[in-house]
Amino acid sequence: MSSHDQSKDEPASPAVPASENQELSQESAQDLPQSTKVSVGPGKIVLLVLGVCLFVVMIGGIVFDYQAACIKKYESPDGRYTVQVLAYPKLFAGPAQGGGPGKLRLVTRDGRPLDQVPISNVDKVPPLRWQANQVNIDGLAVFELPADESRAVAK
Repeated sequence: MSSHDQSKDEPASPAVPASENQELSQESAQDLPQSTKVSVGPGKIVLLVLGVCLFVVMIGGIVFDYQAACIKKYESPDGRYTVQVLAYPKLFAGPAQGGGPGKLRLVTRDGRPLDQVPISNVDKVPPLRWQANQVNIDGLAVFELPADESRAVAK
């Protein structure tokens, strides 16, 4: 006889009726101290779901913000600073859709960001006016340029 045939001849282990399983689980639950029993009410579940949703939205916003692409650059007359126009990716691109929302970012020559402001339309950036201590973007922002000792000594 093969081993497969022998397994058919062996008696099966006795099945425990469902009512006995329920009794065993109730007895074991009664034996546990009160401190180990966990009760999760509907209020806690709602709070957990809301917390997870808030976390997902925050992470999604951070990821979306990092996907902004530079579409224009305006360099200062001395070449030390640049104002970048960054456009957010379009989720639903229409055929006649113009520029969408984005942000203006002031960066140093080596790319270190100093300041930024959100804008509603990246295609409608007004002219920039560079001054000694600031850059003025008409109606949108005024970026203060950092004080620099080497600039003061060179004057």
